Amino acid sequence: MKKFSTVLIMLAIYSTSFSQSGKSTPKAQRFGFRASGNLCWIKSTDKNLVNDGMALTGSYGFNYQEKLNKTLWYEVGMDVSRIDGRLSNNYMQTFKRITPADTIMTNKASYNMKLNYIEIPFSFIGKTSEIGYMTYTFQGGLTPAFLLSQNATINYKDSIGTTKELATGKLNSNRPDDYVSTTDDINFFRMGFVMGAGVEYALTKDVSVVGNLRYSNGLFRVNKFTGYDAFRTNYFALSVGILF
Repeated sequence: MKKFSTVLIMLAIYSTSFSQSGKSTPKAQRFGFRASGNLCWIKSTDKNLVNDGMALTGSYGFNYQEKLNKTLWYEVGMDVSRIDGRLSNNYMQTFKRITPADTIMTNKASYNMKLNYIEIPFSFIGKTSEIGYMTYTFQGGLTPAFLLSQNATINYKDSIGTTKELATGKLNSNRPDDYVSTTDDINFFRMGFVMGAGVEYALTKDVSVVGNLRYSNGLFRVNKFTGYDAFRTNYFALSVGILF
């Protein structure tokens, strides 16, 4: 009986020690889900085609993180993202519409673009030691994206300043000389540079709630047609998610 009691005591000590070790050793791989609110805008290289305000959109997806050393992780993921933008022109432009069949000349056209992408972000994340239940993070990386769909609404102001819809559909690669709703002018591929910061709040040893603010700067032109000025899409993303 004495030997049996000794074995039980030793097993209890071993079990307690193992459990405490597990609590102090964070997982080296983590998987999570997130959703974001995106504040998007377009920057043009030509002063005659200017940003016409910001657009509020969203994205959702999942991410995977793996630990490289005590403070550095890398992250890959996939997001379905809406990256909209608004532009207006300051030069005379001719539009030939199909329906109704007419021609409109205006220097007050505005473009409301709706662009849907699959983004494959990858970045490096620096994490502080856990302070209480909080861990602070900083990240930088790249976000290649592939166009899923694109659409645009073109409005113009008539001679008395009333805003009217000129056309809807895909942007035409022949602009500014024409507009045909069955052609498109948006590149299939987008590349963005991403930087951001956030926090992780530990609910348990393995589960954390995550908040993050990211900035994505478009590196290449969005529009295909090189006969007129280029524009790039940018956005801020405020995301919340969970890591396991």
